[in-house]
Amino acid sequence: MAKKASTNKITANDMAAAVASINTPSVEVENAILVKELKEKLEGEFVPPTPNDPAWTEYLLDQLTDKEKDNGKPTNAGLRRLARIYAGHLVSQNVDVMYCPTVNDPYRATVKVTMSFLMHSGPNTTMSDAADISDLNTQQPFSLHPVGTATTVAESRCLKRLLCLNILTADESKLPTNDYIKSVQEVINATLPTGNPAQKHAISNLANKLGIDLTKCLNAQADLQNKELDKLSIEECSRILKLLGSFDRKEVDIPKDILK
Repeated sequence: MAKKASTNKITANDMAAAVASINTPSVEVENAILVKELKEKLEGEFVPPTPNDPAWTEYLLDQLTDKEKDNGKPTNAGLRRLARIYAGHLVSQNVDVMYCPTVNDPYRATVKVTMSFLMHSGPNTTMSDAADISDLNTQQPFSLHPVGTATTVAESRCLKRLLCLNILTADESKLPTNDYIKSVQEVINATLPTGNPAQKHAISNLANKLGIDLTKCLNAQADLQNKELDKLSIEECSRILKLLGSFDRKEVDIPKDILK
């Protein structure tokens, strides 16, 4: 049985148009070719960003292992490894404990760390930074070892500056909760010595001069409510004196609700 002849005939004009489309590709086709060629050129020879590139921090963080990150932030160990790869070798380190824990202040320390590096390129570099650790800015158990923790934080700060990283390190991010800070502050205030008689006498006299009800004045302070003058610490007495002084010098209007 003879096959039916096709009705789709290719004309000379169709052939010419097809040849022209091949010889003069569209803009989309040209762009696709350029992208493909560029991709082929870059394969196997990726050029990482430099410290001046916005992508630098993200690039370095991608080089860390999961164990070298804490909630996405670099640990001290991770920063040390990156420094050896991308900056240079540590040749010396000096630790200066500027404030040591005491019997009355056992969980506070200030440490300055200075680190010198033999750079892979360029002149040798020295980085120096400090850290202050206390119950009010560091969570437990790290705050229980303030000198060691402060040393680690100061080291991490030196390393991130060396690597030009624009991010908080894991060691800088170990902050206590607000409730814990409040409880520690209450303990500190309870152990502070009360104001001296001269401060209390000055507060009473100035309040009387200005016609201020001292009880109302203290209750107007969020952290001094229901607190008596005799129970105020030296710092609290100083704060109240400063407030009354601003009223006396007419720098601030006296609120009507604290007048007698």
